[in-house]
Amino acid sequence: MRRSSLSKESDKESILKLLKPFKAEEMRVYKVDSAVGNVRNNNEDLIKEVG
Repeated sequence: MRRSSLSKESDKESILKLLKPFKAEEMRVYKVDSAVGNVRNNNEDLIKEVG
């Protein structure tokens, strides 16, 4: 997969090609602890799957 970067010289058409919705069937959903919503929390437990 080719990576693109944005710059002031990027043309509109190139940028719009990057804006594609993520396929719903490829998404995964997890319940998360309420600690995730607190910016003061920063530890590995926040990225563990709860359910």
